[in-house]
Amino acid sequence: MSSPSESLTFPWFDPPGNTPKEKLAIVQLAYGIPTIIFMLFLFVFLGCSKKYSGSFYRLVQVDLLTNILCWLNTWISLRSMDLQLGIVFVKSLEYHVPGLWNISSFLINFFMNMQFCSAASMSLHRLSSILLFNHYEKFWSRFYIPIAIVFCFYSCLPQIGGETPKISLVNDTLLYTFNPRVISRFTIVVAIFSVVYFILLLSLGISVSIIASNRFQEANVTDVVSKKLTKIALSYGFVYSGILGWTILNTVQGHFKILPDSFTSVSYTMMVVASDLVSHMTLALPYILLIFDSNIKNDLRKPKEWSSAVVAST
Repeated sequence: MSSPSESLTFPWFDPPGNTPKEKLAIVQLAYGIPTIIFMLFLFVFLGCSKKYSGSFYRLVQVDLLTNILCWLNTWISLRSMDLQLGIVFVKSLEYHVPGLWNISSFLINFFMNMQFCSAASMSLHRLSSILLFNHYEKFWSRFYIPIAIVFCFYSCLPQIGGETPKISLVNDTLLYTFNPRVISRFTIVVAIFSVVYFILLLSLGISVSIIASNRFQEANVTDVVSKKLTKIALSYGFVYSGILGWTILNTVQGHFKILPDSFTSVSYTMMVVASDLVSHMTLALPYILLIFDSNIKNDLRKPKEWSSAVVAST
């Protein structure tokens, strides 16, 4: 056995069947797959329609793509390990694409950083639309792709020099390797980033809300589109800050045990479901768009109405 300061390796055996985690994973697939399909549709739909040519919808597309890739990535290195069929899936991946699981493990925290940047950019977009009304659209339309590239580069930085868990396939057995000390230290780093992100997102959301409210009242603004986009950005920012708050609470509980043990037993389940609803694995954005964006709602309703009219005339 290696010393505590070194990496540990042990075989990863098939998990027992019919466990709460396995049942939860099945539920997550049941609501996750339709939502991912809907997100893919929205990504293409927003890019093809001239009605949604504004720079805000380009940021929405960046976020949709980020969240789609994030959700798919979690089923490689995170959620699949709780399923008997998932272990077969990981073995097949490692056999045909060695090292893919390790890349996916690295990307888990990459997406946490990337999703914060994406959520923050929406709030910054709305803030610039209020304070720099004559210039913001030109800036965001021209630079949203370079900004997204910068976000990707930044999201890799916090993990440089770290050591994520790794898996290798040897004689049809998955070997799981990790360094307890590095993992413990990295957990603290993730918690610190979560605190900073939580404060920044909350501050941005409150600032946008106050400034937008005052500016609209002072100018007697009745711009429905601007108000609608502001509501989308605020809702998404506040919802994502919720998952960061939950991450912080879980980290504090793991190190200091300030809550009863019963909290720990249900925290994983609540955490994964909550994370689907927001954005470190979020599936919330398409539903926020449907709630606040009447144009999208009406455009998606039209094919159904046309279909009903055709059936009625027939």
